[in-house]
Order: sequence, then structure tokens, then C-alpha cells
Amino acid sequence: MSDRYRCSVDALARRVGAEVVVVDLGTDRIHALNSTGGRLWELLIDQQASTAEAIDRLMHEFDVSQETATAEVARFTDVLVGEGLVVADV
Repeated sequence: MSDRYRCSVDALARRVGAEVVVVDLGTDRIHALNSTGGRLWELLIDQQASTAEAIDRLMHEFDVSQETATAEVARFTDVLVGEGLVVADV
């Protein structure tokens, strides 16, 4: 897991109600992120928070343990990178 991520040039995201919808312009695939995934997208991509900052915010906003928040952030960022929606910001 990287410390920071940025949106892929082929991805476009918008909040639609309770979800964040991410469109992969390269594949025309649409990804609907639930409230937790949407919030994580906003923290990591829109607000450019580090993964440590995002984990801290998720712990407080969703009342989860550090272990749970860390595992979810790692899993989620792995999926986003794997789908080509975000890239590690080095």
C-alpha cells in the first residue's frame, strides 16, 4: 500500500446521492462506491490525504478499530489500483 494516490487520467468520479460513481473512460466501466468506499475516495483522491490520515478519519467517522480501517484501506486501494482507477503517487 502506497502512502498517497491520485486519480488515473482515464477515471472520472462524481458523487451521486450516497454513492460515488467512478467511470473508467478507457473501458466504459462504471463503478458505484458505497458510503464507506465513497468517503475513502474523497479522502484519498479529492482531499489528497495520506493513507495514515485516511485510516485515522475512518476510525473516527465509522467507529472502527485501527486494524479494521487499515485492512479496509489496503483492500480498497488494491482494488482501485488493480482496476486502473488510481495510481500510487510517488
